[in-house]
Amino acid sequence: MGQIASRESTEQTLLDLLARQDEAAIRLIYEQYAGILFNTILRIVRDENSAQDVFQESMLRIWRKHGTYDPARGSFFTWMLSVCKHAAIDMTRTGAYKRRNQPELEEKHMSKAENRSAPEGENSHLREMINLLPEKQKTLIDMAYFHGYTHEEISISLSIPLGTVKTRIRSALIYLRSLL
Repeated sequence: MGQIASRESTEQTLLDLLARQDEAAIRLIYEQYAGILFNTILRIVRDENSAQDVFQESMLRIWRKHGTYDPARGSFFTWMLSVCKHAAIDMTRTGAYKRRNQPELEEKHMSKAENRSAPEGENSHLREMINLLPEKQKTLIDMAYFHGYTHEEISISLSIPLGTVKTRIRSALIYLRSLL
């Protein structure tokens, strides 16, 4: 109980500092939350330099957009985590990120293909079929099958209910099977 009260107290202090535009708020974020926020970003972007860029961008978003935080939707920490996750996911969708990481993704994709003994043409066909999916489903399929996230991890990282994640993935797989 004391730990929860302490966390709530820290979050309230942080919100007060942000409301006053006091730079001590940034120090408090770094002291209390930087490790988990940065590691969450790093897990999504999988590149130290990109993660640092996303972390800095996230800190600016938190500084500028703290007024959009709604206590009825969860703790301030959860809101900050969501800001960081969405910034990281946005980064992975940029053309520059994809070009920079394409060899790594192709290598992972090819090694998975080799394990299944699938011909290379089949893999490019699969990627083309996945590109036909709506963006929401495509992101989930990519995270689950090409990046190895569990349904629970996807739910947490995208702030989507677990049931919705499972339903969207199942719908996407049914659609993909219909194309075969």
